[in-house]
Order: sequence, then structure tokens, then C-alpha cells
Amino acid sequence: MMAPEAAPGQPEEEEVIHLVGAEPEAEPEPELMSTPVPPAAPEPQHEPPALYISQPPPDEAKERARRHAAITKVKRYRESFPAVRAMPFDETWSTVAIESHLEDIRIMISSRTTGLIVKSAYVAGVKGLEVGTCMAGMKCYGLSDLVARNAEIDGILKELQAEMGFGCIPPAQRLALATMSMCFMLDSSNRKAETLAGFKAAPVSVDLKSKFGDL
Repeated sequence: MMAPEAAPGQPEEEEVIHLVGAEPEAEPEPELMSTPVPPAAPEPQHEPPALYISQPPPDEAKERARRHAAITKVKRYRESFPAVRAMPFDETWSTVAIESHLEDIRIMISSRTTGLIVKSAYVAGVKGLEVGTCMAGMKCYGLSDLVARNAEIDGILKELQAEMGFGCIPPAQRLALATMSMCFMLDSSNRKAETLAGFKAAPVSVDLKSKFGDL
């Protein structure tokens, strides 16, 4: 069927073709304009609080007792030893300085007596060596007496004392060592005396009397 022609002077109508059974396409809905959400600000990071460990104040009572004990010992040393009195000392010094001064005094005093103890112990050891060598067949009689009178041995013992720090031996230990040394020396002396007394008490033969009677 032919469409009617448009009247002259009128615009032609557009031909609209409708397909049978086809639904018209739905017009797209306008998108909703969403307001942009600003990003969340980062949470501030708080640094952990610094730990300040407060030291407890020193116990004044213990400090006074410590200072009093050190001063008392220094005074006792100064009263007992003239050499200590010549050393400068002031009670207004700090506690640490007073204790250091006290240690110097101990070393000075102990080094004097320790030298004798070291020598006595050495001589006692040599005496044991002398007895052992004699039992082995050697004739080392009088070795300990010879060592005790040797000036070179005395110098070496003093050097040994300085190198090994024997001057720091506490007084109680030095007293024990001195007592042991005297025991060894006394034992040696008594043995010699007994040997000499037995020799004098032994009967003298007639031949010896006739030969040495005029002595």
C-alpha cells in the first residue's frame, strides 16, 4: 500500500516502522550524581611514653656507717704504725677516697710482713727438698740454712712478691702463714738440737780419746 503523498508545502512525515512483537527499548535512567566521600584521615600514631626509672636515693644511714667504718680503720692504722701517720689524710674526703686510702695503707703494711712470710715459707719448702734429696742418696745437708743466708735469694723473693702481688694477703691469712712457717723452723731447729745432743751423749772410743784428748 502506498503512503499518501504529503500535501504541497507540508513537510514529509517520517515513516515509522513498528515491528510486531518488539518492545520499545527502555530509556536509560539518568545516573545519580553521588557526592565524593573524602578519604578518612589517618589516625595519628602516638609514640609510647618514655620510661624513666628513677633511682632510689641512697640510704643515708648505710652511707654514714660505711664512712664511719673506713675512717675508724684509718685512724687505727695511724695510731699503730708511724709510717701511716706520715701519709696525708683528711676526714673531709669523700667515702670512696677514704676507702681507697685505706686500701693503700693495707697494701703498704702487709707488704712488709708478707716478705718475711714468703721467705719463711720458701725456706721451709727447701728444707723439705733437703730431706727428700738426702733420702734419695744425695748429700744436701744444710741447704735450707744456706738459702736462708743468701742475699741473692732475698732479692729474688722480693721481686717475686712484687710481681705476684703477695702484699694483698689479708692479715688473718698472713698470721696463719707466719705461724706455719715458725712451726717448720722450730721443728728443724729442734731436730738439729736433738741430733747434736745424741752425738754428745754417745760414748767416745779409747782410740779417739788417745788421739784427740789434748784438744
